[in-house]
Amino acid sequence: MAKLIALMILLAAPMYAAETETTDPDTQPKELGSVHWYRNVDTGVELAKEQGKPIFLQFQEVPG
Repeated sequence: MAKLIALMILLAAPMYAAETETTDPDTQPKELGSVHWYRNVDTGVELAKEQGKPIFLQFQEVPG
């Protein structure tokens, strides 16, 4: 049963992430600060290369 639940979560995660391109600082949890976080690594990497900026990845579970 636990494997089935884990599989369902893995399959649903991309659908949730594709829902929005970036986070909204006005409505996101305070732990994320006032940054527009990209939810897609490939998009963030591409944009960072175009703008010559470094990349910061946050792998922390936050509310919401």
